[in-house]
Amino acid sequence: MRAHGANITDVVILVVAANDGVKPQTIEAANHAKDAKVPIVVAINKVDLPEADVEKTKRQLADIDILAEEWGGKVPMIEVSAKQNKNIEGLLEMVLLVADLGDLKADPTLPAAGVVIESHMQAGMGPLATVLVQEGTLNVGDPIIIGKTFGKVRIMENYLGKKVITVGPSTPVRIAGLQDLPNFGDRFLAVESEKAAREMTKTKTIKRKVFSITDLSKDIKEGKIKELKIVLKADVAGSLEAIKSSLENIATQEVKINIIHEGVGDISESDINMAVASGALVLGFRVKADADVMNLAKRENIKISIYDIIYQLIDDISAALSGLLEPEIVDVELGRLEILAVFRTTKNEKIIGGRVTKGKLENNTRARIVRDKDTIGEGKITNLQQNKKDTNEVAENFECGLKVDTSTKILVGDIIESYKTEERTRKLGQ
Repeated sequence: MRAHGANITDVVILVVAANDGVKPQTIEAANHAKDAKVPIVVAINKVDLPEADVEKTKRQLADIDILAEEWGGKVPMIEVSAKQNKNIEGLLEMVLLVADLGDLKADPTLPAAGVVIESHMQAGMGPLATVLVQEGTLNVGDPIIIGKTFGKVRIMENYLGKKVITVGPSTPVRIAGLQDLPNFGDRFLAVESEKAAREMTKTKTIKRKVFSITDLSKDIKEGKIKELKIVLKADVAGSLEAIKSSLENIATQEVKINIIHEGVGDISESDINMAVASGALVLGFRVKADADVMNLAKRENIKISIYDIIYQLIDDISAALSGLLEPEIVDVELGRLEILAVFRTTKNEKIIGGRVTKGKLENNTRARIVRDKDTIGEGKITNLQQNKKDTNEVAENFECGLKVDTSTKILVGDIIESYKTEERTRKLGQ
């Protein structure tokens, strides 16, 4: 819930008890909010209790990089008591102020769009879904696609259980009229007709792929990933710090490593949910994952990578990061030919003869024309002949004839350099 909540909201209210301070669940929730890149408002609750220590709570929050405004940070912190209804208005006013400063607006004239918060089957009603309208206006009777299914909104109920006809942005409602049960976190969109919704769901496939170190290659090549997110668990604090330090050392300006969640102890269901919500790798060092965790990971298509040797973990991440670096474009020289004769020249084509003095000459490759060690032009070798027969390549010390597409004037004694362009994956540190 924390993971999906952070990804569908515009402002996160992080509730921290003044008597308990920062707990593991606080750190997890904060990490979700940071990863979702949404503003945080901290509600320091239970300030009415004798054991409440607001300043200590603020210090603990500062330790996890949530710094109060009055301490020079950017996070507003409001002291409240839910039990005594103390300063709740102040908290709501701060949320509105943060929303106003962030220019958080929605257009109610657009077709409704949003996300599924919860779903279940109910006798006599069929599939029901609680959705949050994030954009546009949703009306009873609207055809919608919702995840892999579709339907027509027959009934809408607000948070009080009262039936409503139309709702605008930032409104949660429970809807009936769906063909099948959608999943938690599915997106919905109002469309023109049920026919359009039916057709769209026929072609719509929503399947989360397995995400692991070995599965990064395709996304890397397609340029989809420029940041490597990691959920990291280790057996002891010393190992955790050593791994974090090593990962920081292999990061570059081009490739960012973002450890969105870390901790000491075995991999938990919470760690898997964090990876699902943020698209992160789950890495463990000398830890375990029990059967329930492994089953959840399998259902969510999350691959858990566990290591016993630190350098193996770092080597694997280095390999993944090397793929994230922009490839280096290099010219690879294949061979050189000294021009012995010029047979025919036109404006854009030259037919010449010569001897290969280094490497080999290949057909259909790029060519540089060099005179007195200076490159005077570029072209392309479009035909190679040896003993008056077409060939794909000519080896060193052999003579040949060739046709070069170029506008550069070529003279006897010039050098033709045959080369090709390659993409090379750069290694970290290069």
